[in-house]
Amino acid sequence: MKRLNYLRILAYTIILVYNFYNILLVLNMYRVCIVIFYIWLSFLSVTLQAQSIPDEVKSYIEDYYSIRFSSPDEIDVNIIFDQLSYYIEHPLSINQAERKDLEDLFLLDPLQITEFLDYRDRFGLFVDLFELQAIPGFDLSTIRRIRPFFTLKSSPGWGQSNFSSIFKEADLLYFLRYNRFLEPARGFRSSEGAAAPFEGDPGRLFTRFQYRATKKFSLGFTGEKDPGEAFFEGSNPYGFDYNTYHLFLQNIHPAVEYIAVGDYNLSLGQGLILHSGFGGGKSSNATNIKRSGSVLRPHTSIAENTFLRGIASSIKLNQNLNLLLFYSNRSVDANLNTVSDTSLQDRSFIEFTSVLNSGFHRTVNELEDEKSLRDVVYGGQVGWSSRHLNFHLNYFREQFSAPLNRRDDLYNLFVPESSSFHFYSIDYTYIHRQFQFFGETAFNGKGWASLNGFLSSFDRKLQFALLYRHFEKDYFSLDANSFGESQQANNEEGLYAGIQFQLSQSLGLSAYADIWRHPWVRFNIDAPSFGKEYLIRMDFRKKRKWQSYLQFRIKERQVNQRQEQERTASIVPFSRMQLRFHTAHTVNKDLELRYRAEYIRAQRNESSPNHGYLLYADIIYKPIQKPFSFTSRMAIFNSDSYDARLYAFENNLLYSFSIPAYFNRGVRTYFNYRMKIGRNLTWEFRWAKSWYFDVERVGTGFNEVEGNQRTELGSQIKLVF
Repeated sequence: MKRLNYLRILAYTIILVYNFYNILLVLNMYRVCIVIFYIWLSFLSVTLQAQSIPDEVKSYIEDYYSIRFSSPDEIDVNIIFDQLSYYIEHPLSINQAERKDLEDLFLLDPLQITEFLDYRDRFGLFVDLFELQAIPGFDLSTIRRIRPFFTLKSSPGWGQSNFSSIFKEADLLYFLRYNRFLEPARGFRSSEGAAAPFEGDPGRLFTRFQYRATKKFSLGFTGEKDPGEAFFEGSNPYGFDYNTYHLFLQNIHPAVEYIAVGDYNLSLGQGLILHSGFGGGKSSNATNIKRSGSVLRPHTSIAENTFLRGIASSIKLNQNLNLLLFYSNRSVDANLNTVSDTSLQDRSFIEFTSVLNSGFHRTVNELEDEKSLRDVVYGGQVGWSSRHLNFHLNYFREQFSAPLNRRDDLYNLFVPESSSFHFYSIDYTYIHRQFQFFGETAFNGKGWASLNGFLSSFDRKLQFALLYRHFEKDYFSLDANSFGESQQANNEEGLYAGIQFQLSQSLGLSAYADIWRHPWVRFNIDAPSFGKEYLIRMDFRKKRKWQSYLQFRIKERQVNQRQEQERTASIVPFSRMQLRFHTAHTVNKDLELRYRAEYIRAQRNESSPNHGYLLYADIIYKPIQKPFSFTSRMAIFNSDSYDARLYAFENNLLYSFSIPAYFNRGVRTYFNYRMKIGRNLTWEFRWAKSWYFDVERVGTGFNEVEGNQRTELGSQIKLVF
């Protein structure tokens, strides 16, 4: 037996070295290989549970971002994906899950969570996962989406386990991922003897180490190097440009819910003052509009500016009363200006105009902005929680090492010029039978912001949502992340209504309407403005063979338009109409085919409209009895302008994803291959390529590439012990 184990270790090691030798050679990472090998030798005895996030979840994420008309880089998509990645391998005990656990899944709306808990209280513990079908409001699509995240097994707490059993159930996870574009961008090319604008090479490198036990503790480190950033040289002599680490303890004492040391995410209320998690918003899941989930969680994603660094703890004062305290002290990227003040005898002082969220540190200017501003945050939350009522008082103060002073544009007139900011808020949730009321009201010392919503399940087939928001123009928070058109909880008033109706077992309808106005000017909108948005979607399912939907969406808002030789701009209407048909056919247990046709029409004022379309076909092959799987796509797209761009979710390497914007005219394809090698190792490879027609260059600025092609290669290993 020992000989077989040694032979297995040797075979795994040869495969690992073969696939990654060239990458590690270029990056001077021999020591990483040695570390991986010794960790492997030490922990090889534990079994790997290799699964992937359900396709329904991926569809939900794609839907969320395409509807927001946003790039995934603008919002921390990694938070939800990391959370789901954890639960896919450590399913929740269906008989122990609490409301906050269910909220952390991001996949059930508040009414469904209430129905789940009421059902369990009324009928007792679940005896089979198929029992989910009996819960009111749980249709077949919902059950398929959440079933991989539940188990009937119970998870003993700290008090029910000794240390040896706790560490025995814990697992160690290691990721190493590398990808790059083959065509060199302008930022990597030197010209006329001058050095290339980017300091580093074109590769993107990601690594993660995490040691964790479900609902007990998590200890981890994540490092990332973006394309163009130095690695073990230049501005990063010690390796990765971005590093995050954490120690997170949960339920170690009946009175201590959480202790976070290092990097963590904090989410208060409905996001009016501070929210670094992924929350509800406008999507085809029209009633899932409430911000929810754990207030405190460890930060493990590659989002470089959405976390706090310090210490935080949540304490139970009694059965209903809890106290949260937090402190953070870290440096963030910012645009700094040196200002001379003649009133102070020509003395100069530093001020900042904005906090930067890109995370790129490649050029001289980007390196000057890197960690240039000290950001200290501290505060707390006192909350009362019962089965039907949750009520919280929130406070935090944010202190910068330099005062904020935005540009002298009219839209910045009400932004406070200060280095210290105080925020207060009250948030609540009240549940009465099939009705739920929620909201938050916040004050920053100058202005108010308030958001209040109502959810109802009139029937197990019918759900309704209503939300009103009123954000004053002089309310301002750099850390806000609320429901709304801009997420910044500023200068907006709006009313949203959504409905979901299960017409039959195979046919469902969801729709929403949102109208809003901005009482004051905004960036690139030089007058008060308004907008409206409507969506309707029909879903059709035929047992397990076919799943299709038809979705129509139209959004109208106002934007600036400046005519030639005019000094001021006038605001004009801008509309986007989008029509999508998507279908998925399960051929057998191993093979699935998907097809999509999407059309978009974008128009500014009375000018000629811009059109765009996207057609693609996917193959998803995951044989049950084989150690490998692959996914592939062929897409054809054509858009007249960037206004008519389209977004589509792409399968990627395990627990990572991409939602590229399709615009211009061309063809895109990709191929992902995954192989499970033994019990502990998963290896993956990705190839993606885009061909653009009628263009001589792709991209802009330092990311511009000569020619009409973009080719991406990537590879990843995952080790679980």
